[in-house]
Amino acid sequence: MIKEYLKHYSFAISLTLLYLVLAVCIMMLNRAFIVGALLGVIFLLFSFEKVAINKKTIGLSLLFVLVATIVVAIFLKSDSSLGRLLIYKISWNMFIEHPISGIGWGNFQREYGLYQGMYFQTGNYTQKEFLLADNSFYAFNDYWELIVETGIIGASSLFISIYFLVRISYYRLKDNPDDELLKLLLALLLVICIAALFTHVFEHGPFKIMLVFILSYLFLANFRKFKVVVALTVTVIYATNHYYFELKNINNYKKWEQAKILSSTGYILESQKIYENLYEEFHNNVEFLQNYNGVLGPNNTGKKIFLLKEILKRYTNHVSYLEMARLYDDIGMRKEAENAFLKAVYMVPNKFLTKEALFNFYLKHQQYKQAAHWRHIILTMPIKIPSERIEAIKQNVKSKHLLTLKTKTYD
Repeated sequence: MIKEYLKHYSFAISLTLLYLVLAVCIMMLNRAFIVGALLGVIFLLFSFEKVAINKKTIGLSLLFVLVATIVVAIFLKSDSSLGRLLIYKISWNMFIEHPISGIGWGNFQREYGLYQGMYFQTGNYTQKEFLLADNSFYAFNDYWELIVETGIIGASSLFISIYFLVRISYYRLKDNPDDELLKLLLALLLVICIAALFTHVFEHGPFKIMLVFILSYLFLANFRKFKVVVALTVTVIYATNHYYFELKNINNYKKWEQAKILSSTGYILESQKIYENLYEEFHNNVEFLQNYNGVLGPNNTGKKIFLLKEILKRYTNHVSYLEMARLYDDIGMRKEAENAFLKAVYMVPNKFLTKEALFNFYLKHQQYKQAAHWRHIILTMPIKIPSERIEAIKQNVKSKHLLTLKTKTYD
């Protein structure tokens, strides 16, 4: 009885689910999934046999989605949209330098910040780009990020895969016109794949698992029996494999949480000991490396530099470079310190803190010409978000100039 009820109202249930997805996306102001959900709803409506479909209807629907996309891009978090254009612009340079095989699978988080630093170091940028720049670890387009990482070789594989996916979906729908679950899953697949054009989707485990189930069912759609069971089995196997490390290390994750609590309550040595014991298991986890580095004191300079190098091999950001620069300076490695300071400054150029640190570095080592140059930049650069901290930095730089630099001359 339940089966017959679900079959009779399957279309209404599917459409209601898609509308709920759309409503949640609107409430969360998630532009990527709003566009994806709109297309998912339209696809589901068109797949319903009682809805007449013609070229005009399809054209108007696609035009509606296009207009909606433009509207949400311009009026909903417009600065975020402009920031993504900057990311695309810089990542294009990454692709141009490595067009065939790309920068390497999984290397976007490591390489993007370095390319952004080089872009701003050239001085050929707009003030809006200057203000919008930040630490970015994703291309906000999963397909483009894959192409940047794998080059033309990866792009060819991607486009071939998309072609066959569309072709298979078409024939599955044609051969199974009464399979309402297939229609719902294809609508959800469209939601996910369209959203991936505008944000990073496929790095999240739940979306990967959902994708595996949808694709498994799609390839099994022509089987009359056990297709749901087989698709679920494949999905469970994948999910177990995907989360195997987390499942295996449940107790170690609890110890990690204990270490964070200990450090936050002042038991630093006890926390350090736990981090040291867990390092072998979590040495590839950037968050763990950052936490471990954070509990080490000034008497652990060598260990801190080692951990920062490990972090920067995987995850480039201006904060790690700034800390690295200060550590190098403390142990007398001035050239390395200067290089790290400059990377921190150019990587996210609108930060006053990094520029103040570089100014103080040049002042400390009596490099007055360089100090005067960065003093001028600090006092004249545009401000992204006014704050008391920024005003304090500007006053600090002014006072040091008056006391220390006014008697110096510069070549």
